Amino acid sequence: MKIRELLLQEAPSLSPGDKAVDLEIKAIRKGKYSSSDVPIKVRFGNYKIEDGMVCIDDLSSLPFKLSNLMIPREGPGAGKLPFKFKRCGQILLNAPRLKSFEGFPDRISARGSKEYGTAALVSITINTELQTLDGISRQINGDLRLGLCHNINWSNAHRHFDFIDGFVTVSNSYNGPMLWALKIPKLRMLHFDSISQASPEQKLLMSILSKHLRTPERNVLACQEELIDNGLKDYAEL
Repeated sequence: MKIRELLLQEAPSLSPGDKAVDLEIKAIRKGKYSSSDVPIKVRFGNYKIEDGMVCIDDLSSLPFKLSNLMIPREGPGAGKLPFKFKRCGQILLNAPRLKSFEGFPDRISARGSKEYGTAALVSITINTELQTLDGISRQINGDLRLGLCHNINWSNAHRHFDFIDGFVTVSNSYNGPMLWALKIPKLRMLHFDSISQASPEQKLLMSILSKHLRTPERNVLACQEELIDNGLKDYAEL
């Protein structure tokens, strides 16, 4: 057998999802979303977007965009990204069919943008498919804004993160344990997506949590006691 034939025979075949991503990356490198004819300089290398912003949707005109259509509707990979991010600076989700964070980078380091500030991961459209935080980035340098993901269960959120150096936004429809916020290193603040539509109980909860998050000791039991004393036992479960 000729060496060329042997190499071709042993070359790994790409899945349809990976082929789609490769085509998108090549198109971006050629300036698909550029306002000029100059190719966009971005280092993808194995789905590695150094510090850029990526929007996962089908409408955005952002320079770095991966299509929501790449997320399968059926089969074993339904609702998941068909590839693994190595690194990314900021991810904007406009992907209502996303059901899992599997494939997200282990670390997101947001430099910030004019429109979304220091958001490392932000949902910019309503998502009712995401139910758990499994697979989400463990180290987040920036804010985690998932207030439009209305069905996520946050009850044990601290188990999913090494740290969040920013604040977290949850859906106003969430009504469950919140003491996990005190167990996430570097977390500065937690609040509901729409503060203007928050109930009196939710506003009181945010006030109590913010106070304890600012203390060096972050005493979970003291916060729990204060929540219970104020009639917020649903949020006070450990």
